[in-house]
Amino acid sequence: MAKKMSRVLALALALVMVMSLSGLAYADGEISNLVPAVSEPYANSATVKHDSIVMCSNGDPGNLLPQDTHVSGKEILDRFFERLYIINGFGGELLPCIAESLPVDNGDGTVDIKIRENVFDSDGNQVHASDVAFSYNWLVANSTPHNMGKFHGAEAVDDFVVRFTVDTLDGVSDYGNLFAQQWVFTEKAMSEHDFANDPVGTGPYVVTSFTPSYEVVMEARDDYWAEGQEYQLSRNCANVQTVRYIIMSEAAQQANALR
Repeated sequence: MAKKMSRVLALALALVMVMSLSGLAYADGEISNLVPAVSEPYANSATVKHDSIVMCSNGDPGNLLPQDTHVSGKEILDRFFERLYIINGFGGELLPCIAESLPVDNGDGTVDIKIRENVFDSDGNQVHASDVAFSYNWLVANSTPHNMGKFHGAEAVDDFVVRFTVDTLDGVSDYGNLFAQQWVFTEKAMSEHDFANDPVGTGPYVVTSFTPSYEVVMEARDDYWAEGQEYQLSRNCANVQTVRYIIMSEAAQQANALR
């Protein structure tokens, strides 16, 4: 009985940690990039790393392509891909991540976003405005993106300013749907890797192995671009060196894990 109880507690803790590590929450039955509001969303000390952890994901991402952010299981990707912004709590403020400052509405159906000049992916590629535009345009061309009905294209204005053509955006919901739910990556990395199985992002972790419908293993980066910066988000602290996600999307798998 004690052994079974310990497994129950271990699985419950792992599931909770999946959500806390991913920085995601459930909203209206779907995964959303809305994290519980915190009074101090930024890291305020050096990251202390633990050796390793094994966690369970009750959703199967199917692949590691940077799309379908609303699909259960895709929250795993938030460990190695990043977005322009996150939202601090349900209906809360936009917090810049890859973006340097808040969106600027030009009043002519376009919105400009300035990105940080020191963002690099795990291959060492610097992220430019052209990469942000490529990420968004690729997403629309290759999937049916969630909550992007008001998006009509993106282009680089200069190396670090990207311009979005949009319908009128009303409030944090529209801005969050468009700028805080889509992952950003470099065009060079996508051209050199099979992102479905070997993705390369700007996040604090790098994928070391992926077995579809079974597990994702990742290691903390030692060159994460935001590490130690005053704007490093607390959700982007790599506090475990090796993370292994076991995918258990079937009820039978979850039941067996508790035996």
